[in-house]
Formats: sequence, C-alpha cells, structure tokens
Amino acid sequence: MKLALVTDAWFPQVNGVVTTLAELVRQITDMGHEVLVIHPNQLKTMPCPGYAGIDLAWWPRSGLRAMLDAAQPDAIHIATEGPLGGAARSDCLKHKPAFSTVFHTKFPEVLHAACKVPLSWGYAWFRRFHKPSSAVMVPTQGVLAMLQARYPADGPREVLGQGNPANLGGATGGAMHTDLAQASHAALGTSRWEARSRALSFNWHAATRGFVGYLVPARPPSSVVVRHTGQPV
Repeated sequence: MKLALVTDAWFPQVNGVVTTLAELVRQITDMGHEVLVIHPNQLKTMPCPGYAGIDLAWWPRSGLRAMLDAAQPDAIHIATEGPLGGAARSDCLKHKPAFSTVFHTKFPEVLHAACKVPLSWGYAWFRRFHKPSSAVMVPTQGVLAMLQARYPADGPREVLGQGNPANLGGATGGAMHTDLAQASHAALGTSRWEARSRALSFNWHAATRGFVGYLVPARPPSSVVVRHTGQPV
C-alpha cells in the first residue's frame, strides 16, 4: 500500500503532533507499506501568525495536486486541519478520491480561550471540515464521547488502536500522543497515576495496525468485465 499523509505539522517543527506522526510513519514503513508525507516545506510557505518557527503552506493546491498525481496513492490521510490539510480536503472533494481524517485535539477550545472565538463557531467549522471524510479517527475515548455527544447523527468514529475490524486492540485507554500520560490526563479526566499507567500500556505496533485497518481506499477497486464465456477479462 502507498499512503499519502498530508500534514501542516512536520519537521523542523518540534511538538507532539510531529513526533507522533514521525513515529507513525516509521511504524507503517516497518510494516512494509510506502508513505509519502506531504508537508509545508515542500511548497511555498508563510510564517504562522503568532507562532515563531512554524511555517504554513501558501496557496498549496497546485503543488499538492502535482504530488498526488505523481504518487497515485492507494489511501489519503489528512492529519491536520490547517491550510495544507484544507487544500487536500478540497482536492479530494474535487477529484473524488476517498480520504480519512483525524480529530487530534479540542482546538475549538483553544481558539475560544486564545481568541474568544465562540465554541459553536469553532466546532461548526471542524464539523464541516471532517464531515466528508470516509473515516474520522480520534485519539481518545474522551474525544470520541465528546464528538458523539455533539454530533450524534454524523456516524461513528473510532479510537486509534481500539476496536478495529481485526480486533487488534493496542492503545488501552491511551492517546496517540508523545506525552501519553499528559494527554490521557487532559483528555480523559483521569488521575495522573492512572494516566501514567495507561501511557505505559500503549502499544505502538498494535495501534499502527489499527490505524492502517481504518484507512480507506482512495479509489474503489476496478470493475471486473465478464465476457460471454463467463471468464473475467
């Protein structure tokens, strides 16, 4: 399988999302799959307002389309909701390949705290972003419960590494973040001791197998043409 992973967060940025995605790519590659990471440094960029050292893709659509055309990936996963992730979403809606997304954090809460953006506006925008996705993944049971409560009619989401079709298990109550103890404590409301024990039980290999199991084919399998002899062409 060839996976195109589109992300606004990648090296040389240093944060939990980058570290998590880098480990995910390593794990997927170790499983024998090919991963094309599409990130801002491959395109024209602009500084992110208010965040020194973070560059965002500037008008990335044509460059993104060229890379996807050249790669012809079997699956497309959009890991962030920034300019590059938004361009990938628009490209998929235009050219019709299926894609998956992930709701990493409660970013509308951050926007509300930092910029006084009403929570209803932030969640409405995020709902619009993720609604066309064929598979919306979430990092924790806490985020899953929150989204199901807010949008009960939008369909199920899945926790990375849990409950996958092959029943592989993996992230026992855990989040797919670098600082798993802190992430579990913040997202699940558990005690720090319990969060730490959950973090220690996190199984990257099993969680990655679950992630791969939830990827959706970018294109449906080709139709089989059957001649009058009854044999497929």
